[in-house]
Order: sequence, then C-alpha cells, then structure tokens
Amino acid sequence: MNRILLISILLMLAFGLLAFNNSDASNIIAEKDGDYSFSLSDHRKSQAEEIADGGARLVNQSGNVNRESAAPEYNLQIELKPDGQIRINWDDIADAIGYNIYHSAYPAPRLGEAPWELWATLPEDSSEYSFYPTEAEYINLGFFYVTALQASPPMPDNFVFIEGGSVAGITVSDFYLDKYQLTNAEWNAVMGSGAGDAYPKIYVSWFNAIEYCNLRSLQEGLTPCYSYINYGTNPDNWPSGWDTSNANHVNLSCDFSATGYRLLTEAEWEYAAQGGLQAQVYTYSGSDNLSEVGWYRDNSAYSDHLVGQLTANELGIYDMSGNVHEWCWDIYSGLYRVSRGGSWYSSDGSCTISSRYKIKAAYSSGDIGFRVCRRTP
Repeated sequence: MNRILLISILLMLAFGLLAFNNSDASNIIAEKDGDYSFSLSDHRKSQAEEIADGGARLVNQSGNVNRESAAPEYNLQIELKPDGQIRINWDDIADAIGYNIYHSAYPAPRLGEAPWELWATLPEDSSEYSFYPTEAEYINLGFFYVTALQASPPMPDNFVFIEGGSVAGITVSDFYLDKYQLTNAEWNAVMGSGAGDAYPKIYVSWFNAIEYCNLRSLQEGLTPCYSYINYGTNPDNWPSGWDTSNANHVNLSCDFSATGYRLLTEAEWEYAAQGGLQAQVYTYSGSDNLSEVGWYRDNSAYSDHLVGQLTANELGIYDMSGNVHEWCWDIYSGLYRVSRGGSWYSSDGSCTISSRYKIKAAYSSGDIGFRVCRRTP
C-alpha cells in the first residue's frame, strides 16, 4: 500500500476518553462535548490535549444521557508504529474488570448519529491493544474509544428489587429499596455512635438523612448521589452550618444515576407503598386494616417499635404505613420537604398511602425517620 496514502488515512485516528461504565451495559461508551478528533502529527493534537481536561458524558447509542461522570485523564494514546502496527495504550485502572474498545469510521462522529462497533474486549490486566490493520481496515480507520468496565454493585442485604412500571398514575424505573426503615444500628455504623439496635433512627432531620446517605456511600466505595452547591459530594467538605438553616435545602442536588444511597422520591415512595406491579389497591401499605401492617396511635402505646414486626406489603416492605414518618427527596413548598407514611403518633387517616406531610428540612422529632434506596445497575 502506498506509504503516503497510509499516513493520510491514519491521520483520521482519534483520541478517546477512558471512562467507567457498568459491566452489563456494553453499549455504553464515552463521548466528549465538542470536536474530539485529532491527527497524530498535525497542529490539532493540541486540541486533543485540551479536550482531555473536561468532563465526559456516558451515553447510550440513542444519544440519551445515561449518567454524568467526571472523566479524569488516563493517558490514552493512539500510535502508528514504523512497521504499520497501530498501538492503543492507557494507564491501568485498579478496579476495572475489563476494557472495551469501540470504533467508528465516521469523521468526528456524534453518538446516536454514527454506528459504533465493539472492536475488542480485553481482560482486566490489559493496558494496551495493538493490531495490524488489513488494507480494507486502513481505508475505514477512523475513531477509537476505550471504556473501563466496572462490576455492578450487588443489591445490599435487606433490600428488595422494585420492578419499575406504572401504578395509579405513577411511573417509575427499577430501583433497590431497603425493606426496613433505617435503624439505629445502621445509623451508628456510619456515623460512629456505638452499636445501636433495630429500632428506627429518629430525631433525624432531612439534612441528617442526606448526610448519612453520602457518608454511607463513601464508606462502601459507591458514588454519592448528593452534592452541596459546588462543594462536592463529601459532607465533611461542606461549609459549616449547611444543615442548620432550612433555606439551605435548595442548595442540594441529586445525581440519580450515581450508585450510592439516597432518599426515595415521592413517586418512588408511593409506588413502593402501593405494592408496585403487585398492588392490591389497599388503603394502607399492605392491608386495609392498619393494625396488621402499621404502628399508629391506637396500637403503638405512643412509642416507636422495632422495624419489621408487623406484616409486610406485597413487595416484602415493612412499616410504610406508621411507626415513623419517612423523609422523601422532593420539595413540598418553600422551606418544606415531603415526608410520607405517618407514624406511631398519627391517626389511622394520616397513615394512608396517599397521605402527605410537609416538614422543614432542619426539623427533627421522635416520630421522623427515613428509608434508603439505590439505583439498579
């Protein structure tokens, strides 16, 4: 093959970003905003260096955003060797379980507009890939992207899988949900307050619940869901007093694509309380008789109770009516966030699936707790 032609064609080789995606989502690849193509030998190489400094989007082939993720540099390089071999190499990623290399022949392709093909799948101990293209491949060489595969976190103990769908006009996606209200033992394991017990954690504000979710996520090596303005996701780095003023609740944002723990949205809470796709259309979560499924003022002796002592609902979830109020993510209005479910202090009419409460974000009391969930892989 003519050497000049070969070099001209190879000038179409492109820089790629190394990003994480779930091991069971092999069609997800990394895209960088803007023009991310460059040649190996001309002035556009400097553009590639600038591109590597920014963030990347993990998107599927239809172009819909799957999740936002930072894209640190992993020194991904594409090189033409003197003998015509093409070498792609990158820094090793400690927790990767493998790598996928994707290819497109189109110049400056945009995901969803160009057909991406899986070029190679490599084991976890790989940090480079080399090949000698055929003449036909030389003609079609274009753009390469590398993704590091990461194992999907398993479903935590005591969680149940909630299959998404539509019930009573509410539509949600799949998620994992703790079958119990968060206990003192679980709280103490993260917040460092002793052994604890199986009573629900109470005297916890909405801010406290947010902090717990992120700290537990960090403790377990997951990506936290919540950020405070531009202070990141680690609550230890958030400014003093962030959790004392009710007005600060609007400074928090949630990345629903992150792998960490979070509060239910109000829609997710009601969907799960209804029983999801197994819903029997009860008044309370799991029954029309509240005494079977929930602690409230007529049977609680005006106190909270150990979690999971009464009957679960259709999905195997306990205490979604009564025992303690459960914080949700949603804003009710103004300084208020939503809580659902009623408590040991509530009347039966306040423990129905449809009952809603507004509570200020910094408020806590002996009948307010929460329950955590996580996204599925």
